Amino acid sequence: MTIVVIIYMLARLSRERVERSITRLFFAARDRRLTALSDLTSAVDDVSDASAVAPFVTEYLYTRVGIEGCVYLQSDDGSFVPALTARAAIGAIARDHVAVVALRSARIAMNAPEWTELGTAFPMLVRGRLRGIMFCREVKSAEFAPDETRALEALANRMAIDRDDLIAEATRAELNDLRAAKAGARR
Repeated sequence: MTIVVIIYMLARLSRERVERSITRLFFAARDRRLTALSDLTSAVDDVSDASAVAPFVTEYLYTRVGIEGCVYLQSDDGSFVPALTARAAIGAIARDHVAVVALRSARIAMNAPEWTELGTAFPMLVRGRLRGIMFCREVKSAEFAPDETRALEALANRMAIDRDDLIAEATRAELNDLRAAKAGARR
């Protein structure tokens, strides 16, 4: 029994080493990109201003990952408008645009013919509601690998959640300031 366990462990260790070596040799660039996307997803939490989230992500994607990106955020009327620093090729997107409705219902990345110049659309979801759209386009190749798509979907969701949290914190701070001013005025 001990010999069987030892042989199994040696085979398992060698398999892991072989897989790691193959990954380093043939998929090193994709592995670096996935690591950079994972680091970016974690780094979004460190941004402390809601208006700085989209520019930070698009700049990081372009400089460190080699992906052109732009972010469209939901405005007060429900349409989606480009973030201030977005390299957007189209103007505002209507709330009930066919592709937006499809993106809202599917809740997964998609390539819409209307947005081919922007790239793949990744929904920015918060509690199941579409808060924005992150568009990403490969600089060098035609499409993303499935694991890169999953990483970009996670990034889009993290960005939407963190942005909503920052907006909520700012609103709470304003409300507390108003309450303090009101309490000071009563005295």
